[in-house]
Amino acid sequence: MKATATGLICAACSDSTQFGIGAGTGAVASTYQCEFTGSGGEYFRIWIVNLLLSIITLGIYSPWAKVRKNRYFYRNTRVAGSSFDYHGNPGAILKGRIIAVLLIAALSLSKQFNPKLYVVVLLLVSLILPWMITRAFSFRLHNSSWRGIRMRFHGTVTGAYLMFLLYGFLTLITLGICFPLLYRQLRLFLVNNAAFGTTRSELTISSGDVFGVFIKTIFMSIGVGIVISIAMGFLMNLLFGSLSLKAGRPSQAMFVWIGIIAIAAYLLYRVIVQSFFRTRMTNLVWDHTRLGTIRFESHQRARDLASIIASNALLTFITLGFYWPWARVQLSKYYADTLLVYAPDGLNSFVADVESAVAAAGDEITEALDVDFGF
Repeated sequence: MKATATGLICAACSDSTQFGIGAGTGAVASTYQCEFTGSGGEYFRIWIVNLLLSIITLGIYSPWAKVRKNRYFYRNTRVAGSSFDYHGNPGAILKGRIIAVLLIAALSLSKQFNPKLYVVVLLLVSLILPWMITRAFSFRLHNSSWRGIRMRFHGTVTGAYLMFLLYGFLTLITLGICFPLLYRQLRLFLVNNAAFGTTRSELTISSGDVFGVFIKTIFMSIGVGIVISIAMGFLMNLLFGSLSLKAGRPSQAMFVWIGIIAIAAYLLYRVIVQSFFRTRMTNLVWDHTRLGTIRFESHQRARDLASIIASNALLTFITLGFYWPWARVQLSKYYADTLLVYAPDGLNSFVADVESAVAAAGDEITEALDVDFGF
């Protein structure tokens, strides 16, 4: 969800998914279910053309591919019967990617040729990272709209630097123990500085809430690791216990199977643990987010997300990547189906108030938003 009420918070929660708010039209209605109307077949046609043109042009077409992709997902994301829209400029995205590629190349080359130079380049990248995050989020929200009303990001580069310096240093001196504080502060910075028109969003999660998710994830990861390790050992014993060893040494085929089982166990472990963390954190953020009088409620479940990700990964692997468009659409549908929006006076009344405020305040852009670093 990278548009309107949903788009204000999407970048703060995850990653690279888009979904919106769905059915319901009357002003008296107060509860809206998210809706995503796209299909895998439709997106496949866009995806395959984007892929081929990006390969042919050695990646130069990728910003135009991103714009086509975003427009498809935005325009198939609905709230109260109205779709989101994306207005990104491919040229701006291309400039941002050129800068990002140059920075990555500088890091890679300096690491190979001169360790001291690598440290200098790494420090330089760290120094400009807050600026890049602020610019990218400003670009993303400014180019997202619903019912003709643009979003805004009011975060400043100075605010980003202060946040990373203070909480980044605290994380460093505590050897990572205080990382949840940095994680929380980043979400607060992104969400509390986002706006739909002139209406600011607000996130009210506490440090205890965030630490709770991290602690539960740690215990969850330990438990899952133990269970998977026991299952892996049992499976290996079942498969290889009755096989005789040639010349007292395991056969080459056994090493191959052990490697396959180990990789599968690791990937399963990551899917389960990451799904647990993502669903708990996403639900926490959405449930504590407000946009004016509007509030949100997320109902994601770890087992559902884990099963979707695992099956999508397997089918994408089997089809050599061609199932990816269907996988992406399936995730978008899941995210939409698990998000509810509550508007006490209905969304039509809310939008009418926002339109009046925007008309009164004007719609000027106080900063040139012509560079995007998002991929």
